[in-house]
Amino acid sequence: MAIEATVSIAYGDNPRLLPLKLAPIYTTDTSSSYRGVEGTVELALERLKQTPATSMSLDEITELYADIAWIARIASAVQDDGLAVFSQIAEVVDDEQMARYCWRL
Repeated sequence: MAIEATVSIAYGDNPRLLPLKLAPIYTTDTSSSYRGVEGTVELALERLKQTPATSMSLDEITELYADIAWIARIASAVQDDGLAVFSQIAEVVDDEQMARYCWRL
């Protein structure tokens, strides 16, 4: 899941597509609907505050990766040092692989 999400983010896929790509494979909630909220650093940090990444369900991880995709897309569109905000997520996340990925951005 992490690799698929990372590749999708790296290729600049539309963040609205990320949950749709991951859900058929990883979702456990058959009634999950399309998410209309654009992810922000604050939303990602709130998700991590509520549930550590290592304890998240596949649906929650999908939502977190969708947040990261939105953050990357917005930072890319603005073309500033917006990717530095990922360090805030890397400091909070308890999943080593996700933290490394965020630090590399």
